[in-house]
Amino acid sequence: MDRSPDLPITRSPDRYAIIAGNGHFPFLVLDAAREQGLEPLIVAIKEETSPELAEKTKDIRWVSLGEVGKCLDLMVAEKVTKVVLAGQVKHAQLFSKIKADGMMSRMLHGLSRKNTDMLIGTVVRMIEGRGMKVVDSTLFLKPLLPEAGTLTRRAPDADE
Repeated sequence: MDRSPDLPITRSPDRYAIIAGNGHFPFLVLDAAREQGLEPLIVAIKEETSPELAEKTKDIRWVSLGEVGKCLDLMVAEKVTKVVLAGQVKHAQLFSKIKADGMMSRMLHGLSRKNTDMLIGTVVRMIEGRGMKVVDSTLFLKPLLPEAGTLTRRAPDADE
C-alpha cells in the first residue's frame, strides 16, 4: 500500500498474539486488529480453530490444545507482549482424548476445581508468568461496540 510522505507510519511497541479458538470471533478480532494497523501472530488451536483462518494470514502457528508449553515457548520466541484470547475452546476435551504435554498435565493435576473459570485463570497466569499481558478480547473491537446509553428511540421505563 502506498502512503503519502506526510502521513506518519505508527508502529506499536507491542507484539500481539491472538490465541484462536473456534467460531467467527477470531476472524473478527484479526480483522479489527488490522484495521488498527496491527498484524498479530495467530496461535491456532488444531482441535478448535477453523482452517479458513489460515487463508487470512501468513503469520499463523498451529498447536494442539494440550501443548501449552509449546504455545508459551512460541509466543516468547516471537517476542509477544500482549495476548488476546478469542473464540470458544471446548475445555472438556482436556480431560478426555487430548494428549497433554508435561506443563498441561501438571496444570490439570494442580487444579482445585476443574471448571472453565479455573482453567482460563490458570492459563492466563501461565501466560503472564512468561512476561506477557492477557488483554480484553474486545480490545480491537471497541470501534464496533455501541456506546453506553439508549440504543433505541425509546428508553426503557423503570419497570423494564
